Amino acid sequence: AFAAANAEDSSDLGVMKRSGRIMTRFMMDGEDEVVPDADSAHEQDRKQHQQHQSGHDRLLLSSGAERSAYMLMQQRQQHTQQDVQEEQPPVHQDHYGPGDVSEEQLMDVAYANVALEDEQERAQRLKQRQQQGSSKQRSLDATSPGADGSPDSSGLKRQRKQRGYSSDEVQAAVRGKGRGRGRDKGSRGSSGASSAQSAADDHVLSHRGHMSLNLTEENSRRTLLGRSTITAMMEADKLWRQGFTGKGVKVGVFDTGIQPNHPHVRNIRERTNWTHQDSLSDGLGHGSFVAGVIGSQDGSCPGFAPDVDLYTFKVFTDDQVSFTSWFLDAFNYALVARVHIINLSIGGPDFLDQPFVDKVLEVTSNGILMISAIGNDGPLYGTLNNPADQNDVIGVGGIDDGGNIASFSSRGMTTWELPLGSGRIKPDVMAYSKDVMGSRMNKGCRTLSGTSVASPVVAGAVCLLASTVPEASRWSLLNPASMKQALVEGAERLPNLNVYEQGAGKINLVASKKMLESYKPRASVIPSKLDLSACPYMWPYCRQPLYAGALPLVFNATLLNGMAVTGRLEAPPSFTATDEGGKHLHLEFEYSETLWPWSGYLALYIRIRPSGAAYTGKASGTVSLTVVSPPSDSDPDSDGMTPRKSTITLPVVVSVVPTPPRNKRVLWDQFHSIKYPPGYMPRDNLDIKHDVLDWHGDHLFTNFNGLYNALRDRGYFVEVLGSPATCFDAAQYGTYLLVDPEEEYYKEEIAKLQRDIDELGLNLVVFGEWYHVSSMMQMKFFDDNTRSWWTPATGGANVPALNDLLAPYGIAFGDSVIQGQANIAGNRMQVAHGADVARMPLGSFLHRAELSCNAGGKAGSGGFGVLGVTPRGSAGGHVVVLGDSNCLDSSHMHSACYDLLHKILERVLLGASNGIADQGSKLAEAFERQGYTAPKRRADINFTDFSLVLQTRTPKCYANAPCSLQTLSRCQNAEVQGQAASSTTASPGSGRRETTSASPSITRDVGVTGSGSTTTKQGQAQQQGAQGPQALQPPPPILLSQGGSKSGQDNALVPIRVKGLAGGQQRLPLMGALLVLGLVALLAVFMLSGRSRRNGPAAGPSRSGIMPRSSSSTSANVV
Repeated sequence: AFAAANAEDSSDLGVMKRSGRIMTRFMMDGEDEVVPDADSAHEQDRKQHQQHQSGHDRLLLSSGAERSAYMLMQQRQQHTQQDVQEEQPPVHQDHYGPGDVSEEQLMDVAYANVALEDEQERAQRLKQRQQQGSSKQRSLDATSPGADGSPDSSGLKRQRKQRGYSSDEVQAAVRGKGRGRGRDKGSRGSSGASSAQSAADDHVLSHRGHMSLNLTEENSRRTLLGRSTITAMMEADKLWRQGFTGKGVKVGVFDTGIQPNHPHVRNIRERTNWTHQDSLSDGLGHGSFVAGVIGSQDGSCPGFAPDVDLYTFKVFTDDQVSFTSWFLDAFNYALVARVHIINLSIGGPDFLDQPFVDKVLEVTSNGILMISAIGNDGPLYGTLNNPADQNDVIGVGGIDDGGNIASFSSRGMTTWELPLGSGRIKPDVMAYSKDVMGSRMNKGCRTLSGTSVASPVVAGAVCLLASTVPEASRWSLLNPASMKQALVEGAERLPNLNVYEQGAGKINLVASKKMLESYKPRASVIPSKLDLSACPYMWPYCRQPLYAGALPLVFNATLLNGMAVTGRLEAPPSFTATDEGGKHLHLEFEYSETLWPWSGYLALYIRIRPSGAAYTGKASGTVSLTVVSPPSDSDPDSDGMTPRKSTITLPVVVSVVPTPPRNKRVLWDQFHSIKYPPGYMPRDNLDIKHDVLDWHGDHLFTNFNGLYNALRDRGYFVEVLGSPATCFDAAQYGTYLLVDPEEEYYKEEIAKLQRDIDELGLNLVVFGEWYHVSSMMQMKFFDDNTRSWWTPATGGANVPALNDLLAPYGIAFGDSVIQGQANIAGNRMQVAHGADVARMPLGSFLHRAELSCNAGGKAGSGGFGVLGVTPRGSAGGHVVVLGDSNCLDSSHMHSACYDLLHKILERVLLGASNGIADQGSKLAEAFERQGYTAPKRRADINFTDFSLVLQTRTPKCYANAPCSLQTLSRCQNAEVQGQAASSTTASPGSGRRETTSASPSITRDVGVTGSGSTTTKQGQAQQQGAQGPQALQPPPPILLSQGGSKSGQDNALVPIRVKGLAGGQQRLPLMGALLVLGLVALLAVFMLSGRSRRNGPAAGPSRSGIMPRSSSSTSANVV
């Protein structure tokens, strides 16, 4: 959890042992006492949380309203410690739940509870309040409205049973004449029903603020039944009627705990506390709600699996404070307790929290099914939360009752793979998440919204589904892959939502159960069909057809292996054309060398051959691959000796058009973007206080999705370059678009772009961002989790690096942080904390505006430079600079400037006279802002920890670059071959896409699509990027690096070719071989020595590279 900015330093970490468990105590603000008394500890936690608002590892309530509701509830509740019950609580038998009656009866009973309450209980309380003279001093008993305003009828239900009313009488009351009026008095056994009802009606009218108590009888019935039966909406009753109720399934809820004798949960088997708060119980209500959605037996708000065995792990305090170490301890105990399923209604953006990610891999590799909320950062894209974004975890997004995506539900794609690759599909599935009825903290029901709700809906469904599998074969058949296969393949695709919004769609319990009935362990791929022409589901791919000469379209599929925790591909994937158009397709592949745990990645690089330069239409084919896993003793179809195999076929369909003209082709630079994690990359819009980090990916398919759609709407074809600027042919493109870059630049890139602009007529368009060192230093904050101060590694953009790139043209950005509204050529542009254009050469054009300055140098007469245009050379090239990218960024945009960008492109590409770079803005002399000094890089930051350029020093073209420019050509020279080919393959064993080799070579499994890269600390965690987690696999390939980096590795890798093994080449002399082996051993030791280092703000991991994880946290998984 992140502390607020400018928090004071804290004292050392204290460790205390209590009740046989080790817990960490974080001593904040210089507290001296290690173990304060319970009441003061709770109060200190509360005050500290108010001072240090946790920014990211938080309970996933929907943003805004739900958090406010929780805060209101906390204020209304007394902060008292609950009695700590170490012994196992008794099993509750006084229930009337899903295991005994049909769903229709449950609805009737739920309504009858409220009807009975209306007639007598509330009238009695009203009379008592009138006698007391005040209705404000009411107790929150079993029949009063809850602290959050929701009705609580579970206690009343127990009273009804004690009074001896039969189910027939209850149903007769419900199916009679409404809520007490004209009802058969015999059903109540009292002659005072009418007067009691009248008093109850008066009570209802006096409390219109309380949900469900202020409605008409019909609306009340409809609302109660609709909100309290999420199980009915998911058709759980169809499984209950067959006798399945979650019995024998052990579920762990990692949350805020639960009361020892919660009346809604029948089988609370064990409660454990891993926080510094001295309580096992829930003082917030979040954990109780989650547990109820999974396993409540209450008829008003039933859970999916009422007979499930519940294990609660308190990993959040009542003030929503948590630490990685608490989760690690709790995960370890979950392994010991042998729980089957874990629900995590939590998440955060740091997928490089290495200890946490490694532990999740360890947990799932032991066969535990993990379900996690995808996040509440919607409707923004690129906002997936960890661990839901991992392949081995079932990530759940949220929808409302109408099947529409909840506004708060986070969207994909995953950002692990960026900038060199492309993200995976997440969430996996969707579930109801708005106004879902669940259990309150003590008794009764309430509604909540958020992906915190959607996650236990799926977890409860998984518990119920697991109980449908015969117990003898249940846990040999079910694993993280097979259960995900059942959910994904049984899901209902939702209309009008794309794949990064909904994944496979809404879960369907009945369909998934049917699939499990005939399930045989096998491998599969997500998605099961890759139709890139299908809109809107396959947005953004369906918005732009493919054409010859383009950079490859990169799609990152997920492999699931239901046969075993580990597996491999028997041979490289192959592609076979299935129609005439398919013969113009050229596919390359990257894939996991080892599928572990239960999953892997399959990256497809799709190109159109030169033979398809004039082709229009669909192109189809099939990708085939076979997964091999070790033998199984528990599989009845296996002899225990023969490896198991499963063949996957993936149909591929794309749309193809003739190659568009150069002036319609825009190249988007992805390579020079650095996001959080690994380091503190600050937000671009400084007005946004709740989202301090730049973590949305800065990709056309994430937070720049609006720009992508706008360019496509205007007829431009946009390609994404995840390689340096040395890796494209400028003669093919009219515009090179560089937006919000944080990366440094190779000197080769600077020289090459200058030639492209001056000689080939390329147009370089740059959108910068603010940069001011003093402001950056004031933005530091103390991170409680890593026990260190975090400070921005750069500004909104890396202006010093940008100025190096722009120096050949006499252009520079300044360090003034400007803000306000500018009018450029009739287009209003809201500048939200941008950089000023401080220097322009003679003969260029500069649009200026009177804007406010929040930091840095002041403007001279005429205002700050906002937009500059410089014509270059005789070929028609230009350099365009604009100091703010907020108007293109969908995350926190004030107003869009897509029309302004279109005008800029029309001006530089077509010479349009539209007010951009007009005579009124032409400079008669070189411009330099008065008092301008060049912005400097921070001397106190080691930017090498975050910069791939500084780590490698030499540019390399990755797999998404043109084939002819790649360091190791793996494209079969597709761009120069005119003939059509019906099949292509990838090289065996390497995870790459090589087809032929004169001699055996050991090459690197790059993992992230298109990335063969360094392995600093981020590289270790990046294994799940375009991949399935690879934490456990054979020893890493042996590599020699050219140059060096801090981690002892480098991205410019060459294979070691061992002569004498093929082609008549001679053997290495013995001494030479021994020397090479010795050097290799030393290199391997050096590589492994830094693998388990913890991620910190100033020593964050690099942004790419897939290497096996340290065995420190996964050695127990090789079973």
